[in-house]
Amino acid sequence: MVSFLPIFISVEPVLQYSLTVCCARFSRASTTPSNRDICRICHCEGDEESPLITPCHCTGSLHFVHQSCLQQWIKSSATRCCELCKYEFIMETKVKPLREWEMLQMTTSERRKIMGSLTLNIIYITCVVWSLYVLIDRTAEEIKQRHSASM
Repeated sequence: MVSFLPIFISVEPVLQYSLTVCCARFSRASTTPSNRDICRICHCEGDEESPLITPCHCTGSLHFVHQSCLQQWIKSSATRCCELCKYEFIMETKVKPLREWEMLQMTTSERRKIMGSLTLNIIYITCVVWSLYVLIDRTAEEIKQRHSASM
């Protein structure tokens, strides 16, 4: 017999928000005669700290997964459904409080690229603002000259 109990999995794929996945947990009586159920991702058994859950309709040896393994898989994949049975995970996005934001882990090369882009954008914005200032200032001077010449 299969019993569905909602389990909420908090997934943090990006810096500022988290996803919650609603999964179903099957009762232990519904498992196969094998008393060694393993996670389909890490191939380890479940325990009290890291129980096995069933987030989709897969059966057999692909039936169970650890909550933490599912979180990592959702973070690293660009999909929101089971790649095998195509069960669409029910997810909820929540904005994390600013104090809980985490720093992105980047390589030195990625940081260099971001800093270069940031520097160039600051230079571009400065040039645009300066050009607008000069354009407005000269236009104002021309209007004043025309106004004083017409009097």
